[in-house]
Amino acid sequence: MRKLILSLTAAAIALAPAAAAASPAGEVTLVNGKQGYCLTAEPKQNTVGAYTCDGSGPQKWVAGSSADGGRTYLNPQTGRYFCGATQAGKTVQLCDQAAGWTVTPARNGDQLHYPANSKCLMALGNHVHLADCREDPTRSWHTT
Repeated sequence: MRKLILSLTAAAIALAPAAAAASPAGEVTLVNGKQGYCLTAEPKQNTVGAYTCDGSGPQKWVAGSSADGGRTYLNPQTGRYFCGATQAGKTVQLCDQAAGWTVTPARNGDQLHYPANSKCLMALGNHVHLADCREDPTRSWHTT
């Protein structure tokens, strides 16, 4: 009997992470206010892009909260967060550690401010950058 309980416990532990990764609660897509493109993780480049919202690829994010009260966004397919800029200071990258983005209302959605330099997440074609914050649909996002 004890072996059976241990076997069942081990099986449950082994299955739990797979079930959690398959369908996390609270998944959202972040859609750009100007282009209508979805924020998409690009794991091969270790960056974030914006592409047609067709559901193909890692376009779902799980919103959470950081210790400093900011908003975090985890991509469940990659297990990584969008976190901030590369060395050049523009391209938004994927990270293992969450960054707490500040969310402020804007005309076409919300602006997401990166805490390290107070820049805003902006879509420029298929590229996603950090840019100066101003009222502009390329810098606004809404969730669906």
